[in-house]
Amino acid sequence: MKALFVIDMQEEYALSEFEYYPRQTTDFHGHWRKFTLRVSSDGINYETIGTYEFEESLDRICIKLSEAQKCRYIQFYQITGNHNYVGGAELYFYQNWE
Repeated sequence: MKALFVIDMQEEYALSEFEYYPRQTTDFHGHWRKFTLRVSSDGINYETIGTYEFEESLDRICIKLSEAQKCRYIQFYQITGNHNYVGGAELYFYQNWE
């Protein structure tokens, strides 16, 4: 299962962390298992921030970046999702206010 989706925030922000809330189903359908996070200012040239892997859980997942990334576009490349599709309940993005 591989999927790609891109968030366009309409302007640049200094992304410092994000939270992912999985679907609250006990069969874990669509839960993110492994994905790569990439960011871009122009939507063409992306920088890979990291690859993350998680166990099945209904808990929120919080990713704090080692340093804020100035970007407009956030790309999630899903490498593995449960039951052959990828879903989620909520995504939150936080910027560095310094």
